[in-house]
Order: sequence, then C-alpha cells, then structure tokens
Amino acid sequence: MREGGPVPAPPGHVQFCHHRPEHCVSAGGAGFRLSRHRFALLDRVNRYVNGRMIYVTDPELYRQADFWMLAAPWGDCEDFALTKRMLLMRAGFPPNALRLTLVEGGGQGLHLVLTAVTDRGDFILDNQHNRVLLWSDPRLVSYNWLSRTSGRDPSEWVEITNTPRRGWRGW
Repeated sequence: MREGGPVPAPPGHVQFCHHRPEHCVSAGGAGFRLSRHRFALLDRVNRYVNGRMIYVTDPELYRQADFWMLAAPWGDCEDFALTKRMLLMRAGFPPNALRLTLVEGGGQGLHLVLTAVTDRGDFILDNQHNRVLLWSDPRLVSYNWLSRTSGRDPSEWVEITNTPRRGWRGW
C-alpha cells in the first residue's frame, strides 16, 4: 500500500488511544521479513481471534455508535483487529508494522482490518476471512482502501493512495 498525507483518525481510535496510550506509541520497525514461520503465526492468530470472539455491534454492546475495545470476548471489527494486533505484538512482531486499516465496502460500509506490513507486501487479517490474505487478493476486491495508521506513529492516520495490484500467490 502506498501512503499519502495525514487524514483524521477515526473518533473511536482517538478515544482508544486516550484510554490505552501504550497501544498508540511508536515502537519497532515499520515492516518485517516474512518467513514461513511468521506467516503461519499471522494465520494462527487470525483464525484464533476469529474463532474465539463473538461479533456484536457497538450499539448493541455499548449503546453508542463507535467504541473500540481490546481483548473482549465479543466486539465488532475494530475489536477483532485490536486484539490480533496485541497478540502479534506479544509474539514479537514490530508494533509499527501492524497497521489498523480502514476500508469501505464488502457489503458492510466502513470496516476495519489489521494490515501486517512485510517485505512480501501487505497482508490482511480480517474478521470476515479466516485466511490471511495479501491486500491484492481477489477475495478483497470489494474493499475500497481508505486509510491506515502511520508507520511512524500508530496514533496518526494516513491516506492510502493506490489500489492493489494482483501479485504474490502464497507459499
């Protein structure tokens, strides 16, 4: 993904960073070398969280439009992505390489996924897909890529300025 200039952070992220600042500080590299082991770990975490958490919308759960929570047994797409990010950071992945990414489409309006920035491209961990997918994977073609957290500072957001090219086919 090619990054453009700064854009406003989603209000839920601003509130999350206010309450959990340790998850919004710059640390670690902006990318990492993707090995078979690391890819398997990304896949395992994605499947684990998708299988463990129960999808419930914020209005149903918190009676508000947007509330970001970490490691709860239930939640919406933001909560899934934050939990995956936390588990991967605990496993030694560089925090700045794990970017929260806002998309539109897929039949659900705005949606948040986790992007792992690697030397083989940007890989998506999504509560809508149990497999970790390259952002250019045809299964994600309905997504309009909007913005993501910055590689310099995870409390800042930047615009995504390009559309995916079809590429890497996997192991």
